[in-house]
Amino acid sequence: MIYDTLSFSVTKKDMTPSEETMLAYPDDTKYLKGKQLIKITVQLNAKDVNWNYVDPYTFFFKSLDDTPYWETKPSPYSAFEPFTCSCGSGGCAGIWDGIHVKVRGHSIEWRAKKEYGYKFLEKNYYNFSKTQYIEALTNLYKTIQKLSLELGDNFIVDPGHHEGSMTTGHQFLEFINNEVKPENNFWK
Repeated sequence: MIYDTLSFSVTKKDMTPSEETMLAYPDDTKYLKGKQLIKITVQLNAKDVNWNYVDPYTFFFKSLDDTPYWETKPSPYSAFEPFTCSCGSGGCAGIWDGIHVKVRGHSIEWRAKKEYGYKFLEKNYYNFSKTQYIEALTNLYKTIQKLSLELGDNFIVDPGHHEGSMTTGHQFLEFINNEVKPENNFWK
């Protein structure tokens, strides 16, 4: 069977505001001096997904969880929103439903309807090898871990709506380690 592939790339961005901005907004910007923010880009089949905000928490919490998603009617799939607005509202970014996930014995499936806002994805259906998928998430975790060790508290992850403010890489990893179901702690 030919599977789709998932991978991530991470780029650092210096968050130090300009002198002019620091003078104009000293209380709001002084904590950004010397900070590095990461931008996570998702690659599907070795091609960048062109989307502005990727929620790293969702990949660790919901992309391996296929607990049925219930709203107005039962669904055989769970839903997660890795591509959203940084405020946390998918609708704000023009996405009207999450990506539906089904975890099978050797694969993980995504279903994402274009009419629900996923026109930026090449396909409506992705079928990943579970081993490769977990390896991609493990690599993302280890990249964040490495940057946290390298940059200490000067390394921040934009948590969007989950924290309401930026958090350090160490705080992100601690939260993931404490909150993800033990059976999904694949990076340990």
